[in-house]
Amino acid sequence: MMKDSIDVIAKLLSAADHPHLRDEPDFVEAEKMLAASPELQRQYAESKTFFEAHPVLTQIEGMPEDCRQRIQQVLLKEQERQPEGKIVKLTPWGVRKNFAWAAVLALLLAGMSVLSTNIIDQKNRKQAHLAALENKSPAEAFYQYAGELADGRLPLQYRENGSAQLVSWLEDQGARPFTAPSELLTKDTMGCAYLDGPNGKVSLICFHSDQGTMHLFVTAAESVELEGVDAPKKAMVNDRQAVKWHDEKNAYLLIAHDKEQALPEVFL
Repeated sequence: MMKDSIDVIAKLLSAADHPHLRDEPDFVEAEKMLAASPELQRQYAESKTFFEAHPVLTQIEGMPEDCRQRIQQVLLKEQERQPEGKIVKLTPWGVRKNFAWAAVLALLLAGMSVLSTNIIDQKNRKQAHLAALENKSPAEAFYQYAGELADGRLPLQYRENGSAQLVSWLEDQGARPFTAPSELLTKDTMGCAYLDGPNGKVSLICFHSDQGTMHLFVTAAESVELEGVDAPKKAMVNDRQAVKWHDEKNAYLLIAHDKEQALPEVFL
């Protein structure tokens, strides 16, 4: 549980560059704390302005050595320009104030560094997992990929209640247009994402139904080596009820979020 304003600000700033962090419980808590505290809002606005002006301080990949050397040269030149013999008068309050600001900045950068490290670790694990999926047929890898995503928190990138808006957003990201049962598209939606699957891009839309949450995964038919048209068929994917089908352009998988959950009969 986040108790320090530094943790709250670090979480909020990191989510700006990594949208999937918005699904984390800590981010929801951070937003609530921000909304309830004018002082925290002031600190967040100040920190956001600073990091927008100095993005290099928060880069994940690290700064190249030649960049460090150029920065060092600039700082040394600036130091040489200071007038000789100038005496800087420091009051006890001035020393404490500057030290406090330095400590706050160090803690904030440390917090963001931890978050960035976690993001890199997640990315590395994902790449290793995708490599393992390459040993399966493209279609099997697609179904397994979707089933494992349904097993956890879905990385939604855009949230809206309305399938038309979500489909439009996906197409703006480069997704191929697709069709789905009209009964499905009338359901309430949670959001969508455009993801890197094991054999190409995958569109995801999450729906609400009376039975529970369900997810529609769509990918290009040629990327999973499926040809022609195949009518919807019942399946079990990762111990969940699912329906598979494909047309000439796309392959589809509709899957229940929970293992004991039934899919609406209209799709079966």
